[in-house]
Amino acid sequence: MEANLFNRLQATLLAVATAGLVLLAVLNLRQEREFRQPDDGVWWVEAASGAGLEATKVLPDSPGQRAGIHIGDLLTAVNGAQVQRLADFERQLYRNDVYTKANYSITRDGIQLDSPVVVIPEPPDRSVQQALRLIGLIYLAIGLYVLFRRWTALRATHFYLFCLVSFALYALKYTGAFDLLDWTVFWTNVIAECLQPADFGLDIVDVTQKNMAFVAGIEVGDANSDIRFKATPDRFTLSGEPIATDGCNWRGTGHYSGPRAPRSAFGA
Repeated sequence: MEANLFNRLQATLLAVATAGLVLLAVLNLRQEREFRQPDDGVWWVEAASGAGLEATKVLPDSPGQRAGIHIGDLLTAVNGAQVQRLADFERQLYRNDVYTKANYSITRDGIQLDSPVVVIPEPPDRSVQQALRLIGLIYLAIGLYVLFRRWTALRATHFYLFCLVSFALYALKYTGAFDLLDWTVFWTNVIAECLQPADFGLDIVDVTQKNMAFVAGIEVGDANSDIRFKATPDRFTLSGEPIATDGCNWRGTGHYSGPRAPRSAFGA
């Protein structure tokens, strides 16, 4: 009775989490299409001198390249407003909007250019983000397939959680509008980035235990499931009573020695 109640509660929570993340992904994609984020195609970093922003990369066929910006150029102002930090630059660029002229004050090789460089920002290329969304959908599809086909299998739920977290990580992309929806997407991304390595690590531990169980000729989840394994570079130990298995010998505190157990140890 308690097991059935737990399974129903678990299934309900998974369904709610899945539906919520899918809905959030749809709303995020819709907002991304409506919100036009201005981009000049230049990678700016804050100069060590604090005098402005230095161009470290200019993407080919970008607004910055067409305007004549070179690697190493120092950006000191946008539309007459001083920019010393990236936040200053982004603020001015957002005020300018896309397809609107922005006047960049550029210093090149230590010499201030006589006239501002006119840049017309465009919406950024989001083809990479769309490819990542596709990867996220694949993760979700694999997780759902495994969950429905092997609901009672060991770690099936955990594997689905890993796939669901991966879906959130790859499918949700904050747009820069930073309204309530965008902040929700942002913090969901942060949480997913924290959870995915932990989920993957637990999967590895589970696989390692099952591999050791196969060598020993026992099966995790059977009558010997109360045994705890400990891996070392050249052997592994277990805590519990010594076990007589086909082709295996245990001695002392449970150190294993002997040949690999045949598959018949699994009853196969």
